[in-house]
Amino acid sequence: MLTSLEETVHDVMVPLRNEMTPSHFEFFFTWRYAVEMIGAHLFGDGTLHGVNQAVDYRDLRPNLPAIHAAFDTLSGEQQHLAAVLVCFFNLEQGITLLLRAGVRDLMTITRMRHHLRRVIARLMLCAV
Repeated sequence: MLTSLEETVHDVMVPLRNEMTPSHFEFFFTWRYAVEMIGAHLFGDGTLHGVNQAVDYRDLRPNLPAIHAAFDTLSGEQQHLAAVLVCFFNLEQGITLLLRAGVRDLMTITRMRHHLRRVIARLMLCAV
């Protein structure tokens, strides 16, 4: 879990502004941040070094077998975020994970912590 200070630091690093123009740069850094929140071992080559060396979100592609195996050990927020990230690569698998995490509709997002909603919103806005 992130503390309020960590959430504030991330918001300063990758601000969500009204005039924000979607960009690959903002998407990648938000993606990398989300990967760090969930766990580097579930993405890319499975190492923190791999996360630090990544230059594109595709370098941090979800490792579906690892995510499925570790899913029940993740916190609820990590499950939601992991499922959302999987949706970007494999919608069918992402939906399966969302259902497994208890997400039945988009209104579930409104019950998530503000910071997590902002991370998901940033990904959605920058992916356009």
